[in-house]
Amino acid sequence: MIAFEEDGSSAWLDACAILEKRYGFARIGKAAIGAGQGIHPDFCLGRIQISAGWDNWSGDYLLANCREGDQIIQELFEATKEPAIIPRDKSDLAAANAAAMVGWPAIEPFAEPLLAWVQDANWPVAQVLAPFLASVGVPLVPHIRQVLAGEDEGWKYSLIATIVAQSRDLTSALRPELERIAFEPTPSELAEEVSDVAREALEQS
Repeated sequence: MIAFEEDGSSAWLDACAILEKRYGFARIGKAAIGAGQGIHPDFCLGRIQISAGWDNWSGDYLLANCREGDQIIQELFEATKEPAIIPRDKSDLAAANAAAMVGWPAIEPFAEPLLAWVQDANWPVAQVLAPFLASVGVPLVPHIRQVLAGEDEGWKYSLIATIVAQSRDLTSALRPELERIAFEPTPSELAEEVSDVAREALEQS
């Protein structure tokens, strides 16, 4: 069993993300709330089932039903002892540096929230995360592609300028998206100069 001190803590959220995205667990069942305790949907992977719940004494907790599940819980315990890697605010350099230190593929389950902290290149955490994420390269393509297909022009601008343009591999893998933005931009991409930074990235490659 592994217990988290607070209900809904960042360590609990990290553990859930690791179980689902790194190990491939699915959530089954429904949540239920009682007096001072409750259950969350369980985690299931084949015959391995990890029960999830909370109470006023332990906070959130996970409990395995087999030896394989116990091993996974032990790995989670070790992982959640590490410093938080998702910044809590734009000045949380400890978390940003921890993410860079842990590296890929350990941060893969948290790629999207880490990219979210590069929405403004002037944020202190962005200045740490952007070079690190650029060094990750091609594995980030699906996550960046999703942002480029969206409507947050400021985020697109920052990702292209500080991450994509700094990696030849990323620029090459995202060439179709960059060419579309550079030469057939939407009105908002044109107004926010996203087309300009996409064109500059292509010229540098």
